[in-house]
Parts: sequence; structure tokens; C-alpha cells
Amino acid sequence: MKKSLNLVELNNWLVRYTYAGLDLHFVSGWISSYLSSVNDEEQEDLLIPDFLIFDEKRISNEQDFSKLIDQLVNLYSDMADRLYEQNKLIQPLINLEQPNVVKMDNLNEKEKQALESWLLGYLYFVLTSEVDIAALSNDQTMLDEHYYPALFTLSVVLMDLQTKLQSDKKNQTIPSYVGYLTEAVFDLQEMWESEDASSKDDMFKDALSKVNYQDVVPALNSIFFVIRKIDELRYTNNQISKSLLGKLSNQSLSKH
Repeated sequence: MKKSLNLVELNNWLVRYTYAGLDLHFVSGWISSYLSSVNDEEQEDLLIPDFLIFDEKRISNEQDFSKLIDQLVNLYSDMADRLYEQNKLIQPLINLEQPNVVKMDNLNEKEKQALESWLLGYLYFVLTSEVDIAALSNDQTMLDEHYYPALFTLSVVLMDLQTKLQSDKKNQTIPSYVGYLTEAVFDLQEMWESEDASSKDDMFKDALSKVNYQDVVPALNSIFFVIRKIDELRYTNNQISKSLLGKLSNQSLSKH
């Protein structure tokens, strides 16, 4: 992140307008997922999940809110620059004061809550975008060996965090994002095919017993790598198609 962008201040600004419990961690996760998605011109632009996070009743100052949106776009620009220009790894935002320091071992309670919110934002974008990766990729092996296992890893970590943090939320006012979390976890579980419900349950139980938060960063970057390869191949194929169409058009014109 650029030093000029104070994430603590930005988060304090943001939560004045969001539903309870939705903060900059969620938005950062969403943007990271957006940056990791396929380049699809026909897909609706979902850069900022305003339809999910903002409570219209809390937006009394349109000018101030507009400035906030500008800052969120600046956050996106910074994240895109780190990823594409500086070739930095995708990492979850778990510490607003030290956004570039990510240590996934021995997370404290606050960091686990931040990771839960971040992963929820990341995976909620995956669910919302509804992009059929299999239809866009000609390499099923790459999907089976890299993309799907990485997505499964992130799903399992989110489920583990939900379980471990659930007891701590019982004595608190339930934030609205818990509804998103419950819905997202259910949808993520439904994504994975299995012969029957019991074997699917066993699959998740086994994965949860082996969960390792340090697998998060490799999984995020495995997904990013696969998507970029898909985009590269689609771009190459499109250029070839345009070239062939151009030749066919020229041949057709020369005959008349």
C-alpha cells in the first residue's frame, strides 16, 4: 500500500456507512478476488460491493460518501499496482496498521476475525460473479490440480474460522455480516460435488481436521496464476480468430 493511504482512517470512515460488522477487511478481500477474476467485458463491473455493504439510511452526506468511494477506488489502484506492476503476492489484509506484514501462524483473536472477514469478502465475490471457469478454460487438468484445490482450501479455512469464532460472538450483538457468512458457507459447501451427502460431510470433516492457515497465501496465488493463464490463452485465441477473420474477409473482398 502507498504510505499516503491510511487504512485505519479509511476503515473508520468506511464503517460509518456500512452494515454492522462489514469493514475494510471485507472490501479488501472482495477487491483481491476482483483482481483475480477473469477479464470478461460482458460481466457486470463489481469493483466495489456497494449493493452488499452500504446501509442507505446511514448515507446522509452525499459529498462525504462520494469522497469515500474515491478513496476505495484509490485502494483498488494501490492493490492492482502491487499485484501487476510490483509483482507482489496476493495476501489477506489482517492488520490495518501493517498491511504488508502477513504472518499466518499463531494468529490472535483479532487477526482471526480480520481473516474471516477478508476471506468472506474474497469468496463472496467468487459466488456473486457466477463466472463459469470451466467454460472459459481449455485446460481441465490445470483447474483440477490447481484452481479447485486452492478454492477448496480457502473455503475450508473460512469454515474453520467461523466455527472457532462462533462461540465468541454468542455474547455480542450479532453483526449483519453473519447472515452473509452463513449463506456463503452453505453455498461454498454446495459447490463441491460428492456421491452422497454423508461422504461430502466426511470430506469437510477430514479437511477441517488438517486445516492450516499458512496454506491461504499459496492458495490465493495459485488461483491468480490459473486465471491469468486462462486470460492469456483467451487473448491469444481471440487474436488468432481476428487474424483469421481478417484474412477471410480480405479473400472474400478480392473475389468481388
